[in-house]
Amino acid sequence: MGSLRSFSKWTGQNDKRRSPRVGLRMTVTIIPCSSALPVQQHTVRVRDLSADGIGLTHSQPVAAGSYFIVAFRRSCGEVLSILYRVTHCQRMTSRSYAIGGVFDRVISAADLCANGESTRSA
Repeated sequence: MGSLRSFSKWTGQNDKRRSPRVGLRMTVTIIPCSSALPVQQHTVRVRDLSADGIGLTHSQPVAAGSYFIVAFRRSCGEVLSILYRVTHCQRMTSRSYAIGGVFDRVISAADLCANGESTRSA
């Protein structure tokens, strides 16, 4: 992700990103991090990606300030798990929300196998 480059030199006045974003159209699995809810996986669409963040479209709202893990499937079959903090969630239509997340850290297999406290208390 560190090698991502934007195709456009334009950055709007309202754009607060620290890194160039690349528009993507793909689906990924996210896992919201909440000690109050059972672990659930959701399939969502990626709108854009940068070295510092991600833009998603989801059918459910996600609270700003909460955390979620995105599971990216690599071409070799491995899964790369990234922890993001929700920066905003805005209703787009009656059935979809635009969610912005900022990169927090890579989650290791050991973190995922642990008792879950490392991602829930992040």
